[in-house]
Amino acid sequence: MGSNYFRPRGALARTFYDKLHKDHQLRNMDKSQWYLVDEKEMKGLSLDLWGKFHKCELDDETESFLDNCFDTSDSFCWQLWLTFANSVLSWFLSPTSINGLLGRGSMYVFSGTQFKQLIDLSNDGLLLDSLLDVGAGDGSTTDRIKRYFNKVYVTEMSKPMKWSLANKGFIVLDELTWNESSVKFDAITCLNVLDRCDRPLQLLDSIQKTLKPTGVAIVSFVIPFNPYVEFGGNDTHDPAELLPISAKTFNQEVNNFVGKVLIPNGWEVLRWTRLPYLCQGNIQQAFYWLNDAVFVMKPKQL
Repeated sequence: MGSNYFRPRGALARTFYDKLHKDHQLRNMDKSQWYLVDEKEMKGLSLDLWGKFHKCELDDETESFLDNCFDTSDSFCWQLWLTFANSVLSWFLSPTSINGLLGRGSMYVFSGTQFKQLIDLSNDGLLLDSLLDVGAGDGSTTDRIKRYFNKVYVTEMSKPMKWSLANKGFIVLDELTWNESSVKFDAITCLNVLDRCDRPLQLLDSIQKTLKPTGVAIVSFVIPFNPYVEFGGNDTHDPAELLPISAKTFNQEVNNFVGKVLIPNGWEVLRWTRLPYLCQGNIQQAFYWLNDAVFVMKPKQL
């Protein structure tokens, strides 16, 4: 008899059965692999970038997020309701706006401790003045790093997400005119936005112009780089500006981003790392993840 003989026959029972097996695999997977880069692929990465790599590790805050993902996903009735609501709302709203309305699908890029290490903020008693989080989503990542700043500003294209951000007490700037503000920022985060905006080079230029002279930008994107414009693009969802990043390996895409995008546009990389881009799961499994390259950089001094 094949193993399928023992699988439940009803659709919901099969979904629950499959979820148990997937979540068991997720709990027992080697999560240390999320943070590694292949040192054998030296040809894909410049020696200068190797020296600037900062290796992160799975920490308590990340573990807590994953535990919460399991707890939320195990609420089977709640997940059924979310699945139904998503199917109805998808006729009228974008996926990002649906997540904002339903309070689901929170993303996780780094913990507060990982962020502190990346920007090299060593003095616990010293707060930076201002942070701008471009494309902040529901503010879950912003929440983890707000402790290091006196004032936190955000931008977001989705109206439901903007409501969520305002309710959390963040200063919501207009998503089209934020770069015209007289305010300059100590740090600007732009996390997994470059592959979702119509003009990523223009966005990087705006970030550079709104940083304080001593400020830093923290930029991340998913590898493999796969642009898809959800808001403000054309019917094909292709960006007006296409970044020359795509390559065969993680290291090569990192190298392309630095060599073909950052350096020609006046940026200097201070540190970079590899992190899992985590997302709360659904009725099928507890969480999902993608490979994220994260860069701490500043405008190159002339």
